[in-house]
Amino acid sequence: MTKYLFILLVACGSVQKPDTLTLAPWVGVPVQKLEKHDYFKKLTLTITEKSGVQIRDYNQRLNYTMPNSCEAAKTCGGMGSPVDCHNLFEIQNDIIVEATREGYCQRESDLLPSP
Repeated sequence: MTKYLFILLVACGSVQKPDTLTLAPWVGVPVQKLEKHDYFKKLTLTITEKSGVQIRDYNQRLNYTMPNSCEAAKTCGGMGSPVDCHNLFEIQNDIIVEATREGYCQRESDLLPSP
């Protein structure tokens, strides 16, 4: 029993909550750099608008599922549901004004804007 509990805890621990610092360097960057970035070109893009601000959601569906109770109660158990990481960019006048991550996100080394 202890062995299985350890495995489940390790599985939950491998997925991180949002890491807003990784996208902070994007604030003030022209949206054209985001459109050409190799990492974000591979992700599913959804564009919406709210109060004159364009919101781009680059969704990363991770290759594993999060057990239901990890999501709801922060403990592991249950069958599971897909794990998504939403890379959200708010854009005004073709400039990124806000950049955050929501969901269960892994640290990525190639999220920074290119020089």
